[in-house]
Amino acid sequence: MKKMCKILIGLVSLYSVIPLHAALNKSQKSMINDLRTIKQTFEIGYAPLEWKGHLLDWNIEEEYQKAKGRIASSPLMSIKEYRKVIKEFINSTQDCHVGVVFNSVERAFLPFMIKGVEGKYYIVWIDEHHEISSLLHANVGDEIISINDQPIEVLISKVKHSLGSYTNDASTQGMAEILLTYRLGMLGMNVPSGYANIKTRNNKSKKYEQSTLFWDYQPELIKDILPLQRSLGALFTKKVSSKNTKQMTKSKMINIVHERMIECEYQSPYDLGSAKGFLPPLGKIIWENDKSQNDNINWHAYIYKNQDGQQIGYIRIPHYMGYDEDSKEFGGLLNYLDQNTEALVIDQLNNPGGRLELCYQIVSMLIQNPILPPRHQMKITQTEVFFAVLYSHLLERLIEKLEEALEKAEELSDADFIELIHSACTNKKSLNIDLSENLIDELTQYLDELKIDDENSMRDDSKESDQEDSNSETREEITLLESSESESSLSESSLSESSLSESSLSESYKEESISENSDQSFDNEGEASQVEESETSHQEDESRSRKKKKRLAEIHAILERYKDTRDYHEEVINQWNQGKTLTDFIFIEGVTKIKPCSEYTYTKPILMLINEMDTSGGDFTPAMLQDAERVSLMGSRTAGAGGCVSNFFFPNANGISTISYTITLGKRTNHKKIENLGVTPDIPYSIKTDDIKNNYRSFIREINENVTSLINK
Repeated sequence: MKKMCKILIGLVSLYSVIPLHAALNKSQKSMINDLRTIKQTFEIGYAPLEWKGHLLDWNIEEEYQKAKGRIASSPLMSIKEYRKVIKEFINSTQDCHVGVVFNSVERAFLPFMIKGVEGKYYIVWIDEHHEISSLLHANVGDEIISINDQPIEVLISKVKHSLGSYTNDASTQGMAEILLTYRLGMLGMNVPSGYANIKTRNNKSKKYEQSTLFWDYQPELIKDILPLQRSLGALFTKKVSSKNTKQMTKSKMINIVHERMIECEYQSPYDLGSAKGFLPPLGKIIWENDKSQNDNINWHAYIYKNQDGQQIGYIRIPHYMGYDEDSKEFGGLLNYLDQNTEALVIDQLNNPGGRLELCYQIVSMLIQNPILPPRHQMKITQTEVFFAVLYSHLLERLIEKLEEALEKAEELSDADFIELIHSACTNKKSLNIDLSENLIDELTQYLDELKIDDENSMRDDSKESDQEDSNSETREEITLLESSESESSLSESSLSESSLSESSLSESYKEESISENSDQSFDNEGEASQVEESETSHQEDESRSRKKKKRLAEIHAILERYKDTRDYHEEVINQWNQGKTLTDFIFIEGVTKIKPCSEYTYTKPILMLINEMDTSGGDFTPAMLQDAERVSLMGSRTAGAGGCVSNFFFPNANGISTISYTITLGKRTNHKKIENLGVTPDIPYSIKTDDIKNNYRSFIREINENVTSLINK
């Protein structure tokens, strides 16, 4: 009997399961397949996988089953509903680097931004150029109570839920405040339309005000289609594993969501990556950098006088999405500020990160002694090992060629030396690897610049030589002219006088004496000219020698970077051969040490402003400078995005555009991780109600007091 009951229970269980899976339509299967692709990509490439389990008790399989169950229970799930499922699965990582962007153009905007301070919410910015703003009966500093009779606290809570939670709740809160009045369909958000009744309370009169605005709404132009139609489309879509855009470079340090937000049409001083930021001037400005030469980063910088009459520098780092030209412009500003100020304030508030290379470059300009960068654990697969093998081989050959060229440096002219290295490094046949173009791009570009400099120098020398020849010819013409005039005068005198008196003999003697003295004078001038030419030649030789030494030093520096990068790739191979798919903590990209920059520097005290909206590169840069004891950090704990990022995409019929995820897990020189922990300031400061209502006077006062304290140390 018991055996029969077990059989019946088993049959009931079997038939209860089969219909569920049998009932899945093609649209649901397509959605689950895409979800599985995302899960598998994270299992293979997500570096903090074990760390999240240890710190947050996060389990990717449990989250996958939960999301899969929601899809299976909704036969007519729409694209928008599916986006919410994907977002919740992604957000379960509680990782500021992890994000998803969808194919959507729907968005809605209200022309103001809010901020929560000490339990209340205030309007902190109004877009006065927007036509809708004239309908808003409120000012910056007024308290905002509700929108369409829904309390702001409730609305913020809903936005936070859609965003998911980070371990730093202040970071989630900050993102919700930014996105409350700027809704984006590409982020999988609910996008409102129609009217918005705004209730506010005037800061001065304390009276309540009502305003009726309309959302500036852009409808969705990418229409959702019926599940059956999507299912048919999925049948003709070749399903492949995720196409990973991760390359050998691990230098990206920004969430795809934050990157897209920076690119958005509407920008306010409170947005991520805002060029000027929300801080008003810290004092009376006496100099300002009002023009940037680059499109990537507009460096906002100025010099102001504090209450003690001291000249203090200010420079804003809005993000790290810049390149060499941005780095050089930043360095030039630093040099100017170093010469003209007694201390520097670096404003890094609301910095979403960018490129690791720019972080390293800026750090090198601010330190006085060499430092170690953070080490990283890296997720590796056969792809990383494949490229590591190719690059290590290529680098070995390049290193050999460079060393051979450097051995012959003393025997060659500058032009021949440059040409030798250039031809050796661009000869694909001798290197035997097609990837050489990408790898040696920096070197060939550098050598091309040297060739241009050398050609310019040769042209300058030629111009100087031509000028000297021209001057010499002019001097000869003048001498001949003077001689001709003298002979003519002498001839006329001979014809007019038939005899020579004593006096004429005396005059003749005088003239001969003058002539002898003149000849002697010309001899002295000739000797002086020869000495001058000799000294000029010696100076030119010294200049060429110094230039050559500088070039050799620069080539040696490139050679050392190649060696470090080769060692990095060999370490990746070594870790794989040990059976590891998550490496030990190693220096990534071969950067084993950050040395002080010789060309750009700031040597005075530095106060760096940070907050909960600083992520990724915005975490790492203050961490490196704090560990080097080079700056004092003031503000609130950073978001805690502790590694490098990769984006991936794959063919799908469900509107998923791009997903970003963390591929390395960084560790500071003090052995603390940044992921989920962030960077703690030396001088804590939280924005106060007084700041919102009175143009940040409390914050500015604290900043200047701390700057003065740093100067007086």
